[in-house]
Amino acid sequence: MYTIKELADLAHSKGLPLVYDIGSGLLRKPDNLPLADEPDVRSSLEDGADLVTFSGDKLLGGPQAGIIAGKSALVSQLAQAPMMRALRVGKLTIAALHHVIGSYLNDQRLRESVPIFSILEQTQTELRDRAEHLAAGCDFTLQDVSVSSCLLLRSARLNRTRMRCRCRGRICRRSTLRLRYCR
Repeated sequence: MYTIKELADLAHSKGLPLVYDIGSGLLRKPDNLPLADEPDVRSSLEDGADLVTFSGDKLLGGPQAGIIAGKSALVSQLAQAPMMRALRVGKLTIAALHHVIGSYLNDQRLRESVPIFSILEQTQTELRDRAEHLAAGCDFTLQDVSVSSCLLLRSARLNRTRMRCRCRGRICRRSTLRLRYCR
């Protein structure tokens, strides 16, 4: 497998830009989290990618959006393309992205603002307790809380707690939303 630096050198030797889609949207790697092998925007650009495309949700923790970062001349060219008028995002999406991206300036703020980062720090016991607490406040009965499931990132396999539950009666929308958003 080639590194980004090797691919960038090859592309540049042929007069081509390197466009790298990291998918997950990790801007940079916070300290002391198991993300060492996960690609991030900062490292990809430093290693020679001219443009990096990624998701606004997933590891970035913001609204669903496609983001392009990179050399200003290339980003400016893309911004002038006629299709960009149809693909531009609205003010609310930009405001949400602004808030989330600001969280990346400080590791502590990032852990407090973006749920995936605080979840990655939790122990199996903490995750199990959290699952049981969530189920207690909802219309669900826990059938199984196990630690055998995994959160899959591109390069890491992390053991995490899985909660399987059964509704008491019919599905309650409020409870479903509460479980989905960990509140």
